[in-house]
Amino acid sequence: MKTSGMIGVAWYVLVLVGLIWQMSTSRSPSRWLLAVVGWAGYGVYLLVVGRKEKRESEKLAEWHRRLVAAVDVQDFEDDGHLHELFEPEERERLIQELERMPQGSRSLRRAIEIVSPELLNEGA
Repeated sequence: MKTSGMIGVAWYVLVLVGLIWQMSTSRSPSRWLLAVVGWAGYGVYLLVVGRKEKRESEKLAEWHRRLVAAVDVQDFEDDGHLHELFEPEERERLIQELERMPQGSRSLRRAIEIVSPELLNEGA
């Protein structure tokens, strides 16, 4: 995630250098004004997208921490992408199903079977 941020910053700086070059060589103020507006718009876009991705990443990390804390029996392989198999409502329901099970026998496979049985049938 830090790498993509650095790429965004490098791209932003490159566009700024191009903008300065355009302003210094152009005799048309409308061209560099358009470039300034485009550059600023791109900066706002990067800011909004970056914040949205950070929020989503934090939510998924919190969900994963809650999931790991609730699971007693790790009988379903999770390669770190388990969240991609479920909609946000199903993720919450998965944790609720785990919490309903008796402590010490909270099976991830059983909770998945309750929430989304078609996932287990696809693998068979």
